Amino acid sequence: TTINGLMNISQQYHIGNSASSPSIIITGHQDNGTNFLNGTTWSEINGGDGMDCFVDWSDNNTLVSSVYYGDFYISTNSGASWNSIVSGLTGSAAWVAPIVQNPTDPNVFYCGYEQVFISNNKGSSWTQLGSLGSSGDVLHITVVPTNTNIIYASRAASIYQTTNGGLTWNNITGSLPVGSIQITGITVDNLNGNNVYVTLSGFSSGNKVFYSNNGGVSWTNYSAGLPNIPANCIIYKNNS
Repeated sequence: TTINGLMNISQQYHIGNSASSPSIIITGHQDNGTNFLNGTTWSEINGGDGMDCFVDWSDNNTLVSSVYYGDFYISTNSGASWNSIVSGLTGSAAWVAPIVQNPTDPNVFYCGYEQVFISNNKGSSWTQLGSLGSSGDVLHITVVPTNTNIIYASRAASIYQTTNGGLTWNNITGSLPVGSIQITGITVDNLNGNNVYVTLSGFSSGNKVFYSNNGGVSWTNYSAGLPNIPANCIIYKNNS
């Protein structure tokens, strides 16, 4: 007999919101699938562990969801049916693998396995976007809105930047204190792609948020005042 009353408890890995409606939201949940708010009603629209997900910014009926280790899916009917979009992906992927949409061209998706991949047809096929070098699973991808040739991608202990759409990548980890803590998030100034912020996990006091105003050539510690707990994500307030 269920005795949890009206408590609704879950662990959300990712949240994706519509670009045009505050009442359309997709969420990926540990052990409780991918869930969708369409107006006032929540429903589970895909199973397994729900991971990274988003609502197509150009079409609220098009949703992208994922299951563990980079198992990506697309729906064009608000989650009523799904098609797998992993053709062409190679290598391993993280438990929660990233998939993001280009901010200016809705047909272009990016995802992370051991390398960064690009699709020009909403995931129907993928090709590798250059080479990051070294090894490890990609955990985060951020595309600069004002210049989509500039992309940031990170693994657990390294961050990379491309300024030519992925033809070449530069390791910009530099002075980030990643020896014992992990990169957990990347965000950029929507008007200036050289202004980039990263968050760090772990319990290294004073090492939570770092900022660069030159595309990662150098980093400034922005952690003053934050408690010594992991910083898991960061968002830049557009036009601020």
